[in-house]
Amino acid sequence: MIGDKIIRATFFSTVRIVCYSPPNDNIAAAVPVKVSLNGVDFVDSGFFFSYYTQPVLEGIEPISGPYLGGTQLNVKGNLFSNITDPSSVKCKFTLKNGTAGYRATLPKTMPAFYIDQHTMMCVSPNGFLGGDKVYVQLTFNDMDYTPTNDNMVFSYYAVFGSFPHSGPADGLHEVILVKGAGLNTSNTIMCHLNNTDIAPVKITDTLIECPMTLPNKDPSITGYVNFGLNFDGTFNDFGQFYYYLQIDFGSIEPTYGPSEGEGEIFFTGGNFREDF
Repeated sequence: MIGDKIIRATFFSTVRIVCYSPPNDNIAAAVPVKVSLNGVDFVDSGFFFSYYTQPVLEGIEPISGPYLGGTQLNVKGNLFSNITDPSSVKCKFTLKNGTAGYRATLPKTMPAFYIDQHTMMCVSPNGFLGGDKVYVQLTFNDMDYTPTNDNMVFSYYAVFGSFPHSGPADGLHEVILVKGAGLNTSNTIMCHLNNTDIAPVKITDTLIECPMTLPNKDPSITGYVNFGLNFDGTFNDFGQFYYYLQIDFGSIEPTYGPSEGEGEIFFTGGNFREDF
């Protein structure tokens, strides 16, 4: 009996029984829990059971983060309860699909914190791969989670690095490649070149093409500039990018050679560099 409602219990062992809580519109007070072995004589357990209104989840911000975890997620919705016990108020992250087909990755849980009636906060766990998508669910009692919802999907990405690390000073139509996984899941991706944000040329799941030069760059200026990537508010620093003057060719000698190869060809011209 929970409050004034009687429900049937299921026997599991001499030390464990289970019953399902009946509906109750009264969420203002805890109600006593009693147990009977014959349906007549009820024993007061000394415990109380409280009800809360099941929350309605609408979305998460941001919708993606690095595979290392640590992204602060704001869970948006309604009817959030101000229950503050971190051992029972949690977010659950369950794999929706993986980068290499199905992988038996167990769900992971993280403490959730009440912000207000429309916002809960939790931090994304590690243990997933770049390209993985996970359902985010919420519980206030560490048992009853909200249903999975396609509006509550968080995507993990991985950024592996950029190439090349240098390019021609007049490379207006050239690109710098950023390689990774799960790269097309972001709301906001901006290339960061010479302290300036600029939109990518192209984005796929594994590649981002960033402009090699800013539109107003003087094609005669060489040297180092900083380069990075802003991904949903997370900055990835790739260090410095070097601009060089493009090679001027004067001549090559010889212009033909034996079919076996291995013959030396000598180039003359200008703007050759030692790391060519």
